[in-house]
Amino acid sequence: MNILQRIQRLISPVHHDAAICPSADVDRLVDRILAELPLLLSIPGHRQKMTIPVSTALAFAGALADEFGPPKRMEKSLWRRDPLFPLLFATPQEGFDLFRESHDLRATFADQTVQECFFLLTMQRHEFEILGSDLQGEMVLHGVLQTVLSFEHQRVTISAASQTCIRAAVVEELVMHLAGVVPERLRRAEELRRTLLESETLLEAQQHTLELTRKEVRTMDVSPTLRDQLRRARNELSRIDAQLAALPQPPEPETYLAQVCDVLMHPQDHIKTEMVTMHVEEFGIKSDRKEGKEISFLELSSPDSRPLTLVLASLTRDTARQIWPELKGHPIQS
Repeated sequence: MNILQRIQRLISPVHHDAAICPSADVDRLVDRILAELPLLLSIPGHRQKMTIPVSTALAFAGALADEFGPPKRMEKSLWRRDPLFPLLFATPQEGFDLFRESHDLRATFADQTVQECFFLLTMQRHEFEILGSDLQGEMVLHGVLQTVLSFEHQRVTISAASQTCIRAAVVEELVMHLAGVVPERLRRAEELRRTLLESETLLEAQQHTLELTRKEVRTMDVSPTLRDQLRRARNELSRIDAQLAALPQPPEPETYLAQVCDVLMHPQDHIKTEMVTMHVEEFGIKSDRKEGKEISFLELSSPDSRPLTLVLASLTRDTARQIWPELKGHPIQS
């Protein structure tokens, strides 16, 4: 599939005719969503109303999971072979130290029949500018503005004992993310509402104090500073009132279900992926002249959060023994 076909598949609406998914997968996801959003249980026919939207989101998530490509086997030679990985972790040991902190990875290898563990690495791209040197022809230029690429907030988010299982887990979590868009939007609105109401209470008290001060002096003696403070307090209260009026109110259950289903029916409006390709020189300095080494990585973005860089990876049991020495006592099962 070429790049134009890939983009078209991700931005075109997904119709439920194309979302032919195993009913057991759909039923399991509906159960998970209902467990997290119990308010929906009060709606007659809630399960039937959710079936097609969940099936649509599941088909979209499956297509997106196919974008990951084969897993990167995390071994020390990878840092020499793939120029992306020294940017993710300065050394193999730095990566292994992160893996050591993952209880899920360690738990997977507790099963002695597991010879390779597959997992999803997430992180965020960070770019910043520095003044450096650049070689143009035979001339060295100093004080040149350069962009440095790095990655931060690396995490192991999902792990499984097989490629099939890790793909299924990623797909399921993408659908759950979509199902949580409306609840998260309402949660943020309520959080902002509480903050605004607290600010409003403080401003009203401040305004009351200023009004008392104004009444204690003759009108002609009111200082410009006091008038300005009163004006600013009133303006700020008006602004807060406008913000409060614009916040969404908690919907009725039927409306809530309709909003959740609308997101599931239009997943391309809430999750997008992009294969980012660029050239980097030493120390992660980006090259606009396509010099240095080419790197590629998949980014997932949604309207309400920073893009996430996603890397599908794996660890063999031999490498795991370097990370968790206690595994050395476990024989390899054929």
